[in-house]
Amino acid sequence: MLGFLGHLFDTANLAPHGICLLWRPELVWLHVVSDSLTALAYFSIPVALAVFVSRRSDVQFGWVFWAFAIFIMACGTTHAFGVWTLWFPDYAAEGTAKAITAVASVVTAVGVWPLLPKALALPSPQQLQHVNDALIDQIRERDAAVLALDRERQRRIESETRLAEEKFRLAVEACPNGMVMVDAAGRIVMANAAIERMFGYPRQELIGQSIDILVPRRAASAHPQLRSDFIADPSSRAMGVGRDLSGLRKDGSEMAVEVGLTPIETRDGLMVLGVIVDISERKAAEQALARQARDLQRSNAELEEFAYVAAHDLQEPLRMVASYTELLGERYAGRLDEKADKYIHYAVDGARRMQRLVNDLLAYSRVGTQGRAPQPTQSDIVLGDVLERMSGRIHEAKADVTCGVLPTVLVDETQLGQLFQNLIGNALKFRSAIPPCIKVDAVHGDREWVFSVEDNGIGIDRQYADRIFQMFQRLHERGKYEGSGIGLAIAKKIVERHGGRIWFESQLGRGTTFYFSLPDARGSDP
Repeated sequence: MLGFLGHLFDTANLAPHGICLLWRPELVWLHVVSDSLTALAYFSIPVALAVFVSRRSDVQFGWVFWAFAIFIMACGTTHAFGVWTLWFPDYAAEGTAKAITAVASVVTAVGVWPLLPKALALPSPQQLQHVNDALIDQIRERDAAVLALDRERQRRIESETRLAEEKFRLAVEACPNGMVMVDAAGRIVMANAAIERMFGYPRQELIGQSIDILVPRRAASAHPQLRSDFIADPSSRAMGVGRDLSGLRKDGSEMAVEVGLTPIETRDGLMVLGVIVDISERKAAEQALARQARDLQRSNAELEEFAYVAAHDLQEPLRMVASYTELLGERYAGRLDEKADKYIHYAVDGARRMQRLVNDLLAYSRVGTQGRAPQPTQSDIVLGDVLERMSGRIHEAKADVTCGVLPTVLVDETQLGQLFQNLIGNALKFRSAIPPCIKVDAVHGDREWVFSVEDNGIGIDRQYADRIFQMFQRLHERGKYEGSGIGLAIAKKIVERHGGRIWFESQLGRGTTFYFSLPDARGSDP
């Protein structure tokens, strides 16, 4: 193989191509110049194709360009050997270059024909221009449609905005309260009919004026600073809470008002919507009610004082009447006729009942006039003292009195004892044929204790629920049960003085349970 190649490339017996041209200068230079220029042209074309393909990565069939570049480079090489062999007989190298060129040309030719249909299918520049023009027309149509949609959307938004503004204007106009809108500088830009009625200004006079025109002169100097503070920190708020605000009418008179402020962001900047309510009538009613409350409180105090003084002053004359009528009955009993004895008995009984009524009236008035300040009090100790004082009555009635765990409450200790005594006394008094069973208990509520005094006595008809806590109300005949009918009225007054309430549940013939609430000494859950 090496010998064959050596023989093939042996140039010893070969003559250069210039000899065939007889070394005629004009022929030699004609071949040199022609083949050199052709070779240079062939060498430059592959370089241009390589640059084009490398920079245009989107070019289809890129391998064809590389095949043509190799083929053209090989052609240029054969022309370069044409110049070389004029002086050097390297015809084997020249033949090798031509063989390479042949292979490259055949490969390129074989590859080009299958690509021809695809290449022909590629759009021409005229077709691309036509498609480009069509795309431009579509884009213009789309832009026109988008613009039309934008205009329609803008028109709809403006229409909805006008409708919303109209609804807002109608709502503001129909509002019974005064509504005024001011800008950040405090100038009035809108006012409704209620503002006209309240302040006496025609709307045209208010628009463009400072809101300070509606502020009383005594507050006008401080109002600008208040407005500035609100604009610096705008938030919905009610003005005048805890203090009195006034508005200034056109005629110079003032009225009590309440004002609510709401900041609103608009296209023209920050606006403040103020709602103004004329509360003059309400203020007048509140003042009248306060006067009535003071008058009623004074009247009640005077009435309690009168009841106390009257009852206290009646005690001595009643004591004398009772004493002398008893002496009269003792001395002349049986010495006068039967009617005289009956009349004396009536007089003695009436005087005694009057004494009890006076004493009960004094006890009722002392609840409000001589009560002590509430203190934390152990109710079980107070109940124990009451049961000890009432032990005689309890023993006489053969009663069984039990109690649960009782709390510490905030009360007047003496009045709590009186309350227990009245309720337990009622249970002993209004007992049935069986021995009384009385139970005192307490449960915790919301910051209070609810006490219960339960018995198995005769019970109370519900139709008397409104009467039972009134003064001198008796549900039975006077001779059947002793007492003046003021005990439960005193119990009610004691409970209400401590901020509680009293009520009962009962079944006729089965017993009654009285409930009353008193404040917890700790003011929280146990």
